[in-house]
Amino acid sequence: MTGSLNESHKQFYEVDVRCIDIGEVPEGRQRCKFLVVGFQDSTVRVLSLEPESCLQRISTQALPSIANSVSLMTYGGKQSSQSGTLTYQNEQLFMHVGLENGVLLRSLVDNVTGALTDSRQQFLGTQAIRLIRVKQDGQDAMIALSNKPWLCYNYMGQYRVTPLSYEALSQASPFSSERCPEGIVAIADNTLRIM
Repeated sequence: MTGSLNESHKQFYEVDVRCIDIGEVPEGRQRCKFLVVGFQDSTVRVLSLEPESCLQRISTQALPSIANSVSLMTYGGKQSSQSGTLTYQNEQLFMHVGLENGVLLRSLVDNVTGALTDSRQQFLGTQAIRLIRVKQDGQDAMIALSNKPWLCYNYMGQYRVTPLSYEALSQASPFSSERCPEGIVAIADNTLRIM
């Protein structure tokens, strides 16, 4: 409440942490319930962020390769139709893992228990995958960077992974301005790109 930072918990691991992500804070809550961490031993773990069980492991998933990037994304919730009305769907939380071997792994995270189910894999390229959250048509989406960029998004209740007709990007970040509400600034070779 005062705006100051306080250390609340510490956790030590015997294996190196490769990547980490906290999902967006859901409406009506003060914090996201989960934290996802990718480790050097080719595992990813979902940890609790609840005050009474902070940093306790909830679930673990073995990976076919080392995690290079992780992301917690919520799909569903508010959606606008062509008539301008809002419809509501059940929000589902997904864990995305970009692997060193160019595979994108997606698992459903139970909103209550944090259990991982329904894991699916898709090969995107030969380079390690880096994941960046963006907005697409007013909804949460993600860019997966490998040999070429891919857009991961929800369309009419279906999860889609679509290659972008653009050259390989080494870095990307979302931005928003009055003239470009859903923009991306990126680096391709030695040039700055705004999309």
